[in-house]
Amino acid sequence: MVTVLQKAFCVLEYARCLSVVTVQRVFRRRSSKHSTMVSTIQEDMFHY
Repeated sequence: MVTVLQKAFCVLEYARCLSVVTVQRVFRRRSSKHSTMVSTIQEDMFHY
């Protein structure tokens, strides 16, 4: 599910570069970094 902040990011990024493909690439890159970070944090919590 896409949050309001994610939608706002996409709108602002599109206004900056005027390329849908670029917005998709940046969004996916940001999303994958975030999900990797969250999963790493969750893994660290359970390895005590």
